[in-house]
Amino acid sequence: MKTEVMALFNGNIDKKDVDSALKIMKKRKDLKIISSVQTGYEITLIDSAVNFADETGVRYCNTPAEEIPERIIFVMTLLGKDNASKSYTYDKLREIIEHQSYVYKWEFFMVTDEPSNAEAIGIGEQNLISIIDGDLKTATELLIGRL
Repeated sequence: MKTEVMALFNGNIDKKDVDSALKIMKKRKDLKIISSVQTGYEITLIDSAVNFADETGVRYCNTPAEEIPERIIFVMTLLGKDNASKSYTYDKLREIIEHQSYVYKWEFFMVTDEPSNAEAIGIGEQNLISIIDGDLKTATELLIGRL
């Protein structure tokens, strides 16, 4: 089964932690990881996720049907709460998640230290992985166990 994982890292995440999380994801040979890393003190979860989802949708739109993965998994990883998005709203991201989930069967997960982030965009508890005490490595291992 072909599976692509769109991994968005956003927020105040140390580069070595992002590298470690990607290394854990890449251990699963059945997953093709496509990442977008936007770290820094400004957290633009909504803008970043909408743009990454749109880019992914356009890429698949221009891909022959037989080359589109059977599973498309979109993982958003962030520390903190959105504090800098300017172009889009939580409602817009929720709308995109609902549409892509229903029409194209994309799966959405969130890895975060702020569970309210997932709730705000319609990601249920079954697809939420909490980062405890800043331990992104353990959270990523839990995520991989669910995929």
